[in-house]
Amino acid sequence: MTRQFPRIRKPQPPPLSPAAIPLPHPPGPALAPTVATTDITPPAPPTGPTNSSATKPARPTPPAPKPAPVAFGGLTAERALSVVYVVDCSGPMVTTLPQVLAQVQRSVEGLSTDQSFSVILFGDAGREPADPPPTEASSPALVPANAKSRAALATFLKKASPRGKSNPLDGLKAGLSMQPDVIFLFSRSITRSQGSVWGKGLRATLDELDTVNPLIRSSRQTTIKTIQFIDDDPTMVMQTIARLHGGGVESGYRVMKREELAR
Repeated sequence: MTRQFPRIRKPQPPPLSPAAIPLPHPPGPALAPTVATTDITPPAPPTGPTNSSATKPARPTPPAPKPAPVAFGGLTAERALSVVYVVDCSGPMVTTLPQVLAQVQRSVEGLSTDQSFSVILFGDAGREPADPPPTEASSPALVPANAKSRAALATFLKKASPRGKSNPLDGLKAGLSMQPDVIFLFSRSITRSQGSVWGKGLRATLDELDTVNPLIRSSRQTTIKTIQFIDDDPTMVMQTIARLHGGGVESGYRVMKREELAR
């Protein structure tokens, strides 16, 4: 015989009151989707003057003025900032040296104050200690072509006195030591005794000149223009110097006649 146990009922929760029943929320406006933004800081306003001219590009620096052409003895050197006049002061120049030096002074008067110059006179070196040296210079270095330098040159030229024979190479070497842009060589070359020219001969003279004014990258530091006085140079040294150091015979060599000194 099966034994029956009494059924146990589970306790029931108490019924909810109407106030406790949750009510549904009324529909609200649709929310815009959230978009991530980046914090962008606007650029700061420019400081300083607001004048429009401040933003304009600077004006380019004007080019330096070109040097005035240098003219002497019928030859001209363009774009020369510095010039040395190497002038024969030997015995054959005794009757015409004052007129030649007046031409030198006139050429210097035509220089601008931006240009510089010196004048070298070459003659015979005396054998006595009191005798003048083979070359004399108006200044030991290039000087600006101002009123003071021109006055000093006039005083120097008044004291010049022709003397004996000369070797133009001495004057050229003295002029080249100043490293000018151009040299005007004025000489009355004559054939020396025993058939030699310029003391050492043509080849030796040119070799020594090449040493002090070498050809570097198809150009030389100093242009040498030669003026032969009265007659064409029988030694061909002046013509050859013009060809090798003066830009060519046509533009670098000239014969100056005596009557031109009076002009």
